[in-house]
Amino acid sequence: MNPDHPYRDLWCTGCGYCHRIPIYCGNRFCAACSAHTRQKLYSKLSHVTRELRGDHGQRWRFLTLTVPNAHDPRVQVETLIQTFRKLRQRQWWKRLVTGGIAVIELTKRETGWHAHLHLLALSAFIPQHQLSNQWNSCGGGKIVDIRLVRGTPHISYLCKYISSEACTEEHQQDASDALKGTRLLIPFGAAHSMIAASPPAAFPCPHCGTTAWSVLSACLAFIDHYGHSP
Repeated sequence: MNPDHPYRDLWCTGCGYCHRIPIYCGNRFCAACSAHTRQKLYSKLSHVTRELRGDHGQRWRFLTLTVPNAHDPRVQVETLIQTFRKLRQRQWWKRLVTGGIAVIELTKRETGWHAHLHLLALSAFIPQHQLSNQWNSCGGGKIVDIRLVRGTPHISYLCKYISSEACTEEHQQDASDALKGTRLLIPFGAAHSMIAASPPAAFPCPHCGTTAWSVLSACLAFIDHYGHSP
């Protein structure tokens, strides 16, 4: 735990256990914030993959889309988002894909900044050569990948791209600045409305299992006024 990072103390209403959670500092790759953020995103992704239903024969697939390298990371991010928007507007895509969630990976290479879009998509079978041609005609290049999802590892795989695991420490601040204002999760299709409606992640107390928490400062004020805990 970074002692210089701001935290908020939560109080378990069941047993009084104190749990510290980081206050988001604005750095997308902050190590202190990452674990808490991954937990919340994992809950949202699990909800969508569990509840979203598609047409008969559709399966969850893991897709990777990329664009040519650029020296300006912000240009990479904007190009990736705009190209993906063009792809989603095509009837070919709408016919095959019910919905899903995407996240952006941004890394620094010798040839410049390299951006990937990683997607969990509920879809019918997508021939790789067709996806490559469609993505290329939207301006994204031909490098794509499609894999059938088995189990839940791909959820953790997506979540890591919003943490410090996704970018070397040397380039984390530049990458964070380039991603400023960009959503951590990019829902599309039928998954768009499900993200907002997904229930909050339930964090059980490690001592008693209670999932109800209060801000510690509020609890201390209550005790100071009434002489006992709420």
